[in-house]
Amino acid sequence: MNNRSAVDSSTAQAMDEFIARLREADLPPVQRVLLYGSRARGDYHEESDIDIAVVFPGAPPDAYPYRLLHQLSGIAYEIVLSRRGDVYPSPRPVFEDQLADPSTAKNPEFYQSIAQDGIEWVRMEGYAAPLALA
Repeated sequence: MNNRSAVDSSTAQAMDEFIARLREADLPPVQRVLLYGSRARGDYHEESDIDIAVVFPGAPPDAYPYRLLHQLSGIAYEIVLSRRGDVYPSPRPVFEDQLADPSTAKNPEFYQSIAQDGIEWVRMEGYAAPLALA
């Protein structure tokens, strides 16, 4: 699908709500947010989660970013509660360098699927394009 206008209204509303809450969160700078997975491809079912890639600039830290995952999951949980469980956002922290070159990731297939299916939902201020590697 790879077309934001083809995304169903419930998913679009949940994405917009997630991004609004993300902007208020105490997180490192976010570069962009993408919808990926079945909701981006259009082959989801009623109980499918909403796969969200929260893209941070640069390379990932040496250790898995559990703190980021915990914070993003907290935002998602707030949406589940506010929407009475009609949507299930599933955010993951990802890093621009690995999206640009999935072979550098521990799970290259995951990054390839985001690159292939992902719909850029928003690019945060200050990031006109993906960061170029110096």
